[in-house]
Order: sequence, then C-alpha cells, then structure tokens
Amino acid sequence: SSGINAEYGILKADIIKDPVTTLKVGVPAFLYIVQNQLLFLALAHLDPTTYQITYQLKTLTTALCSVGLLGRRISGAQWFSLCLLAAGVGLVQWKDSSGSTDSSASSSSSMIGLGAIVCAS
Repeated sequence: SSGINAEYGILKADIIKDPVTTLKVGVPAFLYIVQNQLLFLALAHLDPTTYQITYQLKTLTTALCSVGLLGRRISGAQWFSLCLLAAGVGLVQWKDSSGSTDSSASSSSSMIGLGAIVCAS
C-alpha cells in the first residue's frame, strides 16, 4: 500500500504538477499515434508494394522541411534524387490507378491510402 502511494506521489509530481513537461512528451506521443493510425489506414487501402514505395515520400517531405524551415542547402545531385523519387512515386500511383479493373472502388480506395500516407509523411 505504501509503495502504491509513493508511486502515485511521483506520478502526481511529474505529470499533474508539471504540465509543461507533460506537454513536451505528450504532444509528440499523440502525433506519433496519429501517424501510426494513418499508416495502418494506408496499408489497408493499398497493396504492400505501392504502400512501401509511396511511403518513401517521407524522405521528400523531410528534405523539403529541412530546406524550408531550417534553411539547409541541398546539392544538385540530392535535388535530382528527390525528383527521381517523386517521379517514381507518381509512376507507381499512375500505374496502380490505370491498371485496375474495378476502377471506381479501387481508385477511391487508392486515393484514401495515398491521402493517408501524404498526411502521415
């Protein structure tokens, strides 16, 4: 009983009485939960190959945020690689949407998957 009370006191001191620290940990944890749920939604609506290739958009997103927000410079070869990555993702999405037999249901499902991955990136 005294061990439980001691643990409760520690939790109260660290979580309830220190909301700034709780927010510093809680906000990234919440965003991580949202990202994981979006990725599971995408995986449910895309085949694994399309999912894996499209999820590589996170590299493009990270690079763009690094340049835009942090002011970092990217070499010409890196820009070329990012353009190839974007073109590859576009080709996979285009091939996936043009080769479907049940176009409306498959297209809608693919768009949900693509939207979830873009939001998660």
